[in-house]
Amino acid sequence: MSIHSSSSSENAIRCTDVNVVSVIARRLSAFFALALVAVGVLHAQQATSYIPVDSVYAGDRFPMVVELGHDGAGESLFPHELLPDSLMSGPRLRIPLGDFLLLSVRSQGGRLLTGGAQLDSVVYEATTFAIDTARVDAVPVGLVVGVDTTLVLAEGVELRVASLLTEASPELRDITDLALFPRSWWPWVLGLVLGLVAAWLAWRRYRSRREEMADRVPEAPPIPPVDLALERLAELEAMDLRSIPDIKAWYIELTSILRTYFAERAGVHALEATTRELVGELMRLRADRPVPREWIAALHDVLEEADLVKFADIRPVVDKTQHLLRSTRETIEQTERAYRRAEEEARRLEIEEARRREQQTQEKD
Repeated sequence: MSIHSSSSSENAIRCTDVNVVSVIARRLSAFFALALVAVGVLHAQQATSYIPVDSVYAGDRFPMVVELGHDGAGESLFPHELLPDSLMSGPRLRIPLGDFLLLSVRSQGGRLLTGGAQLDSVVYEATTFAIDTARVDAVPVGLVVGVDTTLVLAEGVELRVASLLTEASPELRDITDLALFPRSWWPWVLGLVLGLVAAWLAWRRYRSRREEMADRVPEAPPIPPVDLALERLAELEAMDLRSIPDIKAWYIELTSILRTYFAERAGVHALEATTRELVGELMRLRADRPVPREWIAALHDVLEEADLVKFADIRPVVDKTQHLLRSTRETIEQTERAYRRAEEEARRLEIEEARRREQQTQEKD
């Protein structure tokens, strides 16, 4: 007879169930032993049990039949009915019986025999996890007559448990070595890409926060051209002219101070123009840019003397150089005073014009 194995999900029994089953088996054995002492065995009743299959695999489910024949004067009690509720392993049926485990009752009933006798039977769904052979020595069945209960023992059953090993591999083998699989680089590549994306997002956030903070911090007001020019001039004045190896560089810095100041204060192209072009532009635009004529002349003298040193290789005397320093400072300071007086005068005229317009508006109203 061919035996079909159940699916692995149906055959799996948790360790907790096995522990409960072992406890119930010990209690059931003790209970049946006490029952044998308390009641006698009547020979008028006959109990039988059998399994209608030849062999199973461990964990398979199969039917197990238990029958009790009697004279019809009593009521049969089968193993699942003999077990008290206090010994049941939860709501599901889990009755240990020798090497078998009764899982459920498939069917139960009885039929009349000749002479008024009766045959009661129950078909269990059972399983086993034994190796090679599973057996039970006796199956207890009870018979209730009035207030008395008689215990009847059916002969035991035995069942062969087939091996899951194939004929080519009749023995269990040891665990093989771990299999080596080719290393996958995808997790590393993905991790690198994610890391680069995270770094880029962090950099974007950092740059955005820096820009926000820069927007919040007010910009420092620009340093006035006169302050920058006098600061650079003070550095030249602090130098010892006798120890300067290259006097040309000193004169180049002096003319740069003057040209930078006039370029920013007067708005002329002082850095690119020659000395003649710069002086001519200041003279033409003097009406709009109030540079005093005498200081334009002083500017001309300083730049012309510096050009002689830079381009004609003339070595100036120290006294002449110090005179140029004083002349440069006076030119810058006097030009700045002239511009400030002109700016104050322009503001005064603007205020007077605003008052005059306001007075005219009031007179009209």
